[in-house]
Amino acid sequence: MPLSPAPEPALAEPASSRASRPESPYSLGPALATGVLFVHVPKTGGTSVARALYGGAGVGHRTVREVRAELGPRFDGLSTFAVVRDPVDRLASAFRYLKAGGSNRLDAAFAERVLRDVPTLEAFVVGWLTPRTSRAQVHFRPQADFVLDARGRLGVDVLIPYADLAAGYEAVRRRPARATPGPLRRGPRPRRRGLRRRLRPLRLRPPVTRPARSLRVALIGTARYPLREPFVGGLAAHVVGLARGLAERGHDVTLFAPRGSEAAGVRVVPFCVGSGLDFSEAARGDVSMLAAPFMAEHHAAQRLMLGLSRGEWGRFDVVHNHSLHYLPIAMAPTIDAAHVTTLHAPPTPWQESAFACLPEPDRPRAVTVSATNQVTWRRSLPSCGVVRNGVDLGRWAFSGAPDPGLAVWAGRIVPEKGPHLAIEAARAAGLRLRLVGPVHDRAYYEAEVAPRLGPDVEAVGHATHAALAGHYGAAAVALSTARWEEPYGLTLVEALACGTPVAAFRRGAAPELVTDETGRLAEPDCPESLGRAAIEAARLDRRACRRWVEAHASESAMVGHYLGLYRRLAAARPPRVPAALVGAAGLVGGLEAAA
Repeated sequence: MPLSPAPEPALAEPASSRASRPESPYSLGPALATGVLFVHVPKTGGTSVARALYGGAGVGHRTVREVRAELGPRFDGLSTFAVVRDPVDRLASAFRYLKAGGSNRLDAAFAERVLRDVPTLEAFVVGWLTPRTSRAQVHFRPQADFVLDARGRLGVDVLIPYADLAAGYEAVRRRPARATPGPLRRGPRPRRRGLRRRLRPLRLRPPVTRPARSLRVALIGTARYPLREPFVGGLAAHVVGLARGLAERGHDVTLFAPRGSEAAGVRVVPFCVGSGLDFSEAARGDVSMLAAPFMAEHHAAQRLMLGLSRGEWGRFDVVHNHSLHYLPIAMAPTIDAAHVTTLHAPPTPWQESAFACLPEPDRPRAVTVSATNQVTWRRSLPSCGVVRNGVDLGRWAFSGAPDPGLAVWAGRIVPEKGPHLAIEAARAAGLRLRLVGPVHDRAYYEAEVAPRLGPDVEAVGHATHAALAGHYGAAAVALSTARWEEPYGLTLVEALACGTPVAAFRRGAAPELVTDETGRLAEPDCPESLGRAAIEAARLDRRACRRWVEAHASESAMVGHYLGLYRRLAAARPPRVPAALVGAAGLVGGLEAAA
């Protein structure tokens, strides 16, 4: 069934505007001279087409019905075409164009009267755009109005998609022209000349390079401890570094993390374990009650995700989850934003369950920090990507003059980090050792570490990044003694950035970070093997260690990788335009049926 053509615009411009309107540069003369009518639908690239066709302004934003009424029988002698565009893209383009003032006094007056206090396209659609008002401004007028005839049928010979403008125009040039109608006569029909001789090639203006739009990014950290210096671990340092790097590039970043978290240039919203949680006696006594720390973290994550879904902290383009909790994964579809989850650890049953419950289109885009950890996730997330953690090279200064007899170990003092093995390895190599890091397992420290301290081994406690960089730079070699399949190892990269070679157990992601130029690998859990590796590593070129980080693990490159991912995911999401309103205004649908 053909579409019914829309009535002419119901809202006339003010009489004062009509009186002050300058003489129009548009005319049907060029169309009659060339035999080609280009119906110029606003915001479809028509200015370039009119220049190529007519060498000037062309016929203006006239509809097919208007031109037919004005030309009468002469219309049938014209070859006709128009360019059409994705309706929502066209709407967004028209909004930006008019918001910037347009190109004439009428456009500027509309911008001042209607758009001055409208900050976003979404606000404009919700607050102003209706089927009636859309026809009050030619740039928002539905495309179907321009190309349908009085009976609701397509009134032009050819519709060219905006995405294929150059190729479509060339195809129009190759079409034979219509013969100009004349009196009925006997004899051979007049030969139809092609349009190609008459029409110049279309030379589109090169695209204008505009600065990439800044993004609103929500970063979800862990709920277990504040993200501030001195950092508890690599995850905290990574999230703060990413937040700071995004903010330095001009993006609006909100960090959801426990109270006391700090990141320069970033809004921090408290994401607190157990905030507002007070179970009744009956609930605490129920057989389903889990351990208090689990319930407290569950409550914090649930409250955060519900707040994000309600828009409690505003809208975001991207939500990037770094927590180890399952709810930011499972509840991702409730939030109107693109989603990324960085998997900083091997799979947990809770996380795998959350991903498994979501259909592929609703899952957050999953990335992890190393190829090693990617393999551990492959069974449940075969499409998981890798973005390696990076360090800020400005904060980890290169040192070319270490103490040749000193080794350093950095990390949390817990059994799985194995600092007691580092002590034994340093002594086997004849090196003094400096242990840097907080004691998180006091029983382990008292049993395995404290008894091994002495004149050649000191524990200096928790350190800021600045102090830790000094410890790395002073050492001839850094030791790494992970006793589990560590998925990354940020301390190795920090040491290498300072120019300090690494001796590490061949375990987890260490083989990805320790090359022949940057260190040596040892047999896992073997202090003697690590001691020999430390002696060899200490002889390596420190500048080669720094160069490896510059090439493979800088914070700048990491931020760039994530920004590219954010933009791809945000661009793939449907625009935030209420479909019912846009459809009612004739900006979505209709034209496809007409074509």
